[in-house]
Amino acid sequence: MAFYPNSLKIVTSKEIVSLTRSYDQWKRIVAQKPEYRDGYVMLAWYATELGKADEAAIYLQKIQSLDPNYTIPEVLLMER
Repeated sequence: MAFYPNSLKIVTSKEIVSLTRSYDQWKRIVAQKPEYRDGYVMLAWYATELGKADEAAIYLQKIQSLDPNYTIPEVLLMER
């Protein structure tokens, strides 16, 4: 098990592998569909879970540029 830097919970190696795999899958999806707002929502969530705060912020900006009226889910705006 590993202590994840931006989290208060213990994350197993298996969970990290699963999160990373899903994150990479969403990166491929938005590469194919760059206007897919919800894909960026998923990327922001996975980036946050993986402790990639800078990347999550970039995805949140992209969401707002694609849909300025979209309300960002609170879970993505919370500090870890």
